[in-house]
Amino acid sequence: GNSMHFGRVFGGKTLASDLFVHRCVNVLVHAAIVQLVGVIATLLFSPRQQYQKTSSSKSQIQQQKKFEEHSQQLSILTKYLAQLLFAFHPVHVESVANVANRPHLLALLFNATIIDPNVPLVAVAVLATTGLL
Repeated sequence: GNSMHFGRVFGGKTLASDLFVHRCVNVLVHAAIVQLVGVIATLLFSPRQQYQKTSSSKSQIQQQKKFEEHSQQLSILTKYLAQLLFAFHPVHVESVANVANRPHLLALLFNATIIDPNVPLVAVAVLATTGLL
């Protein structure tokens, strides 16, 4: 039968406590995905400036520093906004609360990991060969 019945007791532990553990794992996986969403949002929406290889005057250097400061502030804001929207959007409640939706969470986690350019290619190859992608 189904191993998620609340009435069964295995070794003194009820499955209700196991369900709590499964939900905690889903929340942790969701938190990891939220962090990756922030990385992806920063990659997609951060402003980039083309650098010119001509001689730079003092005013151009000041403008470049000012642009870099604003760009950094905007990328931090973009990251946190994307993370908040993803973390607290009502659509994700069911996938985090139900144990049966863990494969969907893991699939999203691994696919978001591939998009992150800071993840080494070897790690992506290991995930792919183990069948996790």
